[in-house]
Amino acid sequence: MRAVDIGERIRMARERVGMTQVELARAVGISDRTLRSYEKGIGIKIEVLRKIAQVLNVSLDWLTGEVGTVFPESAISLANLITINFYPNVVTSAGYGAINGSEKKALVHVNKVFLELLGIKPAKNLDIIRVVGDSMEPFIKNGEYVIIERTHVARNNEIVIAVVDGEVYVKRLQKDPVRRIVKLTSANPAYLDIELKEEELDKFRIIGVIRAKIRLL
Repeated sequence: MRAVDIGERIRMARERVGMTQVELARAVGISDRTLRSYEKGIGIKIEVLRKIAQVLNVSLDWLTGEVGTVFPESAISLANLITINFYPNVVTSAGYGAINGSEKKALVHVNKVFLELLGIKPAKNLDIIRVVGDSMEPFIKNGEYVIIERTHVARNNEIVIAVVDGEVYVKRLQKDPVRRIVKLTSANPAYLDIELKEEELDKFRIIGVIRAKIRLL
């Protein structure tokens, strides 16, 4: 297999888990300059490829050749798999939180190691949906997919999907126990914050916390 093709597979595997070149380079223990060279097929060393395969949880055979499964055999055990609901036709602005049995979904079986690389504690109530809108740009861009943990509880400063008076929002949660208010803020300064006083909290509920964003190829 050509070195440039190996580099392309490294890039594909890295982007699949949503890691930047800098993040992967640090995890492997090389410079981001070296990783950029690897993704161009330059100066590839097998011992470094082995580390890249471990971090990205892909098969070394797949990285280096035309044959072999994407995931290593040790990762295929059913005990290591988590099922995530993928809703291709559900977006945050179209009623996420009201998903029922009629919604078309695909079951995605993901290795626990993959979730841990994304900083996600494996859970049973994970969904993948698409975010529509630019209120959280540049952190979450319009049309990107996110992994959401369905929960009604969120920590301060987590990015949540919340319903306020029937409207669905993707915002950063900020709690002010002194003033007894909840504030929902955007990353995009073009959008105003939503501030809820104590007497208005009955109009507010959290339906999920965004645990990671992913890029689907």
